[in-house]
Amino acid sequence: MKRLIFYLLPIILLSAHFLKAQNASTAGVIPGKFPPTLWFNYADYEPGHTSNITHESGQSGGIGFNRPWFPALKPIPSGNNTFLSIFNQLGSPSQVAHKGAAAAFIKDLIPGRKYWLEYHMLSASMQYQGSDIPVTSYGTSGTLTLSNGASGTQTIPFDPLPPLDNVGSWVPGFIEFTATSTQATLVFTGTAGYEGGFTALDIGPTGIKLACNASGTSQVLLSSTTLAADCAGTVDLKNSYSGTPPPGTVVAWYYTPNHVKNTVVADPSHAMPGTYYAFYFDNSSNQCFNTDNSSAKVVVLPSPSKAGTQQVKLTDDYLNLGSCTNNPTVNLNSLLKDPIPVGVQVRWFNNPAHTGNHYSFVSQIKTPGIYYVFYYDSNANCYNTNNSTSKVAVSEQVVLRKNNASNQCPDKLVNLNNEYDSPIPSGSKLVWYTNPTHHGLAVSDPTQVTTGNYYAFFYNSANNCFNTDLSFAVIEVSIFLPCPCNAGTSEVTLKANSYNVDCPLTMDLATSVSTISPPNTTIQWFLDPKHTTSVPNPEAVGIGTYYAFIYDAVNKCYNTDNSTAQVTITGAACCNAGNEQVSLNRTNISNTCPSQTANLTKLIVSNKPQGSSIVWFTDASHTSAVPDPTKVGSGTYYAFFKDDALECFNTDVSTAKVTVAILLCETKVSLNLKVFLQGATTQENGVATMRNDLQVYKTGPSTFGLLPTQDPYGGDAVYPEIKNTFSKAGNVVDWVKVEIRSMQNPSIILESKSLLLRVDGTVLDVDGFAPKFNPQFGGVRIAVKHRNHLGVLGLGLVSFNAGTVNYDFSAELSKAYNVGATAQMVLSNGVWCMISGEIQQDFTIDNADFSTERISFNNGDFDTYKAEDLNLDGIVDNVDISFFKISFNKGYFSTLINY
Repeated sequence: MKRLIFYLLPIILLSAHFLKAQNASTAGVIPGKFPPTLWFNYADYEPGHTSNITHESGQSGGIGFNRPWFPALKPIPSGNNTFLSIFNQLGSPSQVAHKGAAAAFIKDLIPGRKYWLEYHMLSASMQYQGSDIPVTSYGTSGTLTLSNGASGTQTIPFDPLPPLDNVGSWVPGFIEFTATSTQATLVFTGTAGYEGGFTALDIGPTGIKLACNASGTSQVLLSSTTLAADCAGTVDLKNSYSGTPPPGTVVAWYYTPNHVKNTVVADPSHAMPGTYYAFYFDNSSNQCFNTDNSSAKVVVLPSPSKAGTQQVKLTDDYLNLGSCTNNPTVNLNSLLKDPIPVGVQVRWFNNPAHTGNHYSFVSQIKTPGIYYVFYYDSNANCYNTNNSTSKVAVSEQVVLRKNNASNQCPDKLVNLNNEYDSPIPSGSKLVWYTNPTHHGLAVSDPTQVTTGNYYAFFYNSANNCFNTDLSFAVIEVSIFLPCPCNAGTSEVTLKANSYNVDCPLTMDLATSVSTISPPNTTIQWFLDPKHTTSVPNPEAVGIGTYYAFIYDAVNKCYNTDNSTAQVTITGAACCNAGNEQVSLNRTNISNTCPSQTANLTKLIVSNKPQGSSIVWFTDASHTSAVPDPTKVGSGTYYAFFKDDALECFNTDVSTAKVTVAILLCETKVSLNLKVFLQGATTQENGVATMRNDLQVYKTGPSTFGLLPTQDPYGGDAVYPEIKNTFSKAGNVVDWVKVEIRSMQNPSIILESKSLLLRVDGTVLDVDGFAPKFNPQFGGVRIAVKHRNHLGVLGLGLVSFNAGTVNYDFSAELSKAYNVGATAQMVLSNGVWCMISGEIQQDFTIDNADFSTERISFNNGDFDTYKAEDLNLDGIVDNVDISFFKISFNKGYFSTLINY
């Protein structure tokens, strides 16, 4: 990789242009999309590149020529098609240093005004074309600097490891500056390591704008933080505000302290009980607030009125005075639907605004009229409303819904009882007569009457009396016959009676009709001429014969009972392969080690037609078929859709091709190993982890760490950055020794390495990656040793000769091989851990270990990296003694003692 970077050629010098800042009248957005060609070469730095989301585009012949990014980039935040990128690389005796930068002018600034510059930066690397091997590393930082008319700078660091973990992601940035001239200079620079890397910059069309008028102002000033609602249950929030908003702003109210978009108070003049937050809002094109966390809070308390604000609910809106007694009365309160609230009165008025006097004896109302009901709280002097819609009509007459009725086709008679829907007085029934004085006989069946005038009465059979002797409740019934059929009698006119359709052999039957159906009718299709079986989906029918009818849904009738409007659809069998090119998710693939072939069938196809299969050929004209698409070598392959039944393809010239490159496989075995140490294991947020106290232990005013840079197991492993939590290995607990042993004879150590143990239990090599071991072909066991924990031996692994091997001792106790020994691990914080207390490294916890532990404890050892520090916190104390006593009393020893 370094050799490739060494030959990096100069990059295209971009022409000089200007960035324009907004002016006072236009709220100053940079016109149009922000093109990277606005940037020009800066000082003696190498110029920037115009790049897009898929490829970095440098000078022809250079390292950036048509190279894809690695990994693939996320969409450009601004929506631009391109962005600016620069390349940097530290120099060394074996390679040339590279320093990339670009500059631009910001014009049309207003001196003295404050501006915002918003942008996104990204760190990325390139890859070889058609492979997953990166050519470069990543940029380690990017910096924007303003000068010559404005001042300000911001640097964004990049690191692929936590806590940053931001390589390949667009990181937002923001600079606020005050213009001192009408023009300023903006410079973009970056840094990278010895392997070189790219830093990218994206500034959108609204990247430079005037600062918010509300920005920097204090919280909204309030004269009161508590308001009580009025009788109507609301309050005007402006009653709590004092002062004048800053120029260019208004006071806006929200239900949340952080002005969430959908929580704005629509009508602050009628705020209901609740909590409200005030903001100064710049309602110009800036659309911004004084703060994102308002402490200007107003609490609206409920109205003291118990009358509430809801309308009184009634069971009906009509009471009838008709009775066989003298001086009949009605009780208005008998229509109340809900119990009367405690502390509230029910009052009735003759108007909806509760003006004048209310009625005192509502249980003995004998005067016909309209009565309006209210809830009233005498203590608060509040009514539930100033406009009651809850009203009752009192009458001695039967109150009907309407005074005329007619039959609804296809019905030929009328049901009189449908025109009355109020309660019938107790002991009475509704009767109908053909005269207003109830002479003669009542109508025998009011549900089926014909043309005429009909009068309604309430009749009490017990007292043989009517509600009135002269009824004004009359309905005039009209019968309209015959019922019309809007469908008419004409046949549906068709453009043609037969159609031969192409694939996919479907047709919209409506396209065959030339008739315009009469008003209030529709064209309906059936599978038979007698309109018996309807067509489920006339918009997409297949081969067959169909019959058309005109249908009147209101009168439920057709234009005919025997349609001759017939359409027959025919067509040849379709090739299910269709005619679209195969849509593949990738155009380049390679083998996955240890396999030396690639699998074409793993490619994702998004447009495969139903009834077809995917077939592969080595040529674009489907001549030479691929014998086994699951095992192919290097070359170019073409995809086709094929209908196996008809032996047809989607095309005779395929453009859906895939280039296969077979990569040389790694000869080493990568081991993903996980193990926990009992002494260091703790818990964070319910998840097991280990302390890295020895790594971050403060040893002086500005020095940290007790971990040795060279492994403590007599090996030659060295990790100079072991005390740096931001190094490749991150948060390190301690060194461990990992051995690959024979599965059949574990006493044979095939290979061993001193490695780094991270707080999450993963084991890394000093290069920051999973350790690699020589392949073994006879089966192996993995052994892990630590300087003060009992060693563990894993179960037999039959395959340890290629690829990646995963082994997690912490998952379960059975992961530790055991031959005639005590339990090989203990459960701590939800994970299985190596047992602490093995100081002498003789595979048993005994008196010899206790002797050295006691001496170190008595000496009060601290600030130390010693085996007696069982919990790995740099101090030998009671905690370590406690750990030792538990392990000692349990008699723990390692099964490795047998080997």
